[in-house]
Amino acid sequence: MRIFLIKFILFLLLLMMTLAAVLGYLAFSDGTLSASTEATESALLSIPQNTDAGLLIAGSSHGRMLSRGVNHCMLENVTGVKVVNISKSAAGIVPEYEFLKYYYKKGNTAKVIFYFIDGFVFFSPKWNEGLYCYADEPFRLDFFLQLLPSGTERDVILNYIESKYQNDWLTYNASRVPDQSGRLERADTAAIRKRLDADYLDGLDMNTAATYSKKLDALIELAQRHESSLVFIISPSLLTHDPGLDFVRKTMLEKKKKYGVQFYDLSESYKNPRLFYNHDHLNVAGVFMYSKYFMLPVLDSLLQRHSDNLH
Repeated sequence: MRIFLIKFILFLLLLMMTLAAVLGYLAFSDGTLSASTEATESALLSIPQNTDAGLLIAGSSHGRMLSRGVNHCMLENVTGVKVVNISKSAAGIVPEYEFLKYYYKKGNTAKVIFYFIDGFVFFSPKWNEGLYCYADEPFRLDFFLQLLPSGTERDVILNYIESKYQNDWLTYNASRVPDQSGRLERADTAAIRKRLDADYLDGLDMNTAATYSKKLDALIELAQRHESSLVFIISPSLLTHDPGLDFVRKTMLEKKKKYGVQFYDLSESYKNPRLFYNHDHLNVAGVFMYSKYFMLPVLDSLLQRHSDNLH
């Protein structure tokens, strides 16, 4: 029995040393990585330290598109403020909560947060605890430890580690920024239907939606504890008959009443296909119009209110 215990303890020590070596190697090798926001899909590489952002963008790819390529510089020029983007393609409320928590943990503040909210993120764990969105993130030990108790699925966390041992993971994952220079000539109803089927692969389970609505409460409360003004936005889209938007509209009006957040439904605002490079993402011309005629007035109003509150 004594020999067995000694062997078991030695095995545990060896296992812990191996794990420490693996994590230490990753933390060291990824520790110096950096990339400009416009050239990466990574949220962590976009997060600075001890920075006061005038505008923080969060949510799904409808937020990320605002910083891809020339869009990020254009957005900062139009708004006249420092913009940080922590949004991710297909990201639901759970991963965005973790990115926002980490953003504040690094000593950052944000006067205003524009959160681009989608219907599908409420209806499946695939976009939340089960989203394999960390493969294009650098390994950060403090972020890894933050993820462990977050409810994120074990395989997703393991993928966060395993992906760093792929050759050229930074180039393959984090630097594959979509080209937004194209434009649609017309909407394709078959393509729209296919896209919506993929978004709502688990259907419309209201119990699931209620679960993620509560998780959104936690995100709102986190932002308000750090004195950030929150604006929720349904993005312009050509995706007609999105089955989750009625729930989002109802839910966000409830959050507006409960927390005082702002909410704008722009789903029907831009219907010219030439402003989109696919059915729900604006091209460069669309982003310019969007930032100048919608985002700028809303942001200016909130920044003025923020300034008045300081005085």
